[in-house]
Amino acid sequence: MQKSKLRLVLLFFSGVVLTLFTGVFGSVFFRSFYKKVPPMFYYMLSFIVPLFFLNHFVSALL
Repeated sequence: MQKSKLRLVLLFFSGVVLTLFTGVFGSVFFRSFYKKVPPMFYYMLSFIVPLFFLNHFVSALL
């Protein structure tokens, strides 16, 4: 029981770190390469990527 709890916490933190890293890297990458992309695209990207990792985390729980 204790081991699975630790595993869940590790999964959660790795998901958060991955989400933050992807968000930062993605925004920097897209801003430097696609300057004509509207800001709405960044908001969509920063919303979809965490959802993807959250979905991955939830499916790992089940």
